[in-house]
Amino acid sequence: LTRFVTERASRAAVTQRAMRLGGGRAGTLPFAYFALACAVSTFGPGAIATLALLAPLAMTTAVRAGVPV
Repeated sequence: LTRFVTERASRAAVTQRAMRLGGGRAGTLPFAYFALACAVSTFGPGAIATLALLAPLAMTTAVRAGVPV
């Protein structure tokens, strides 16, 4: 799944959208990803699978935002 997301440039699109929604402020990113994880785990596979899906996206967004990882 990670390779599929990388090949289709979906990771970059999600990262850009998250940065835009946060207004460029790194402090709003945890709240955005918390809301996204809540929605995905509620309607989808559950908490553990949601973590596996969102962790690479969150790490990519953190690096782009300049958050020390």
